[in-house]
Amino acid sequence: MNPSIATNLQRNPAAAAHPKHSAAIATWYWATLRPTSNQAADRFDMGRVSRNVGYAYSAREDRERCTDFKRAYKVLSGKNAPASTVCARH
Repeated sequence: MNPSIATNLQRNPAAAAHPKHSAAIATWYWATLRPTSNQAADRFDMGRVSRNVGYAYSAREDRERCTDFKRAYKVLSGKNAPASTVCARH
């Protein structure tokens, strides 16, 4: 991450929510702190992604996130999410 951005975020943490910074922060978090999340996402294992990212366990919230993922997948790809999509944690 650019040191000037890090310094600005230290002074103004709310700026992390701005699209100018949030994508870079999310990319860094995903790739650096949760590197196995990509493999889980590639397998459509949303339960493992939820666990890796650090969401507290909630069967209801996991189902909601998975449903949201499936909707987004359909909108972005024009296809249904694969039948192999895993919503439950294991």
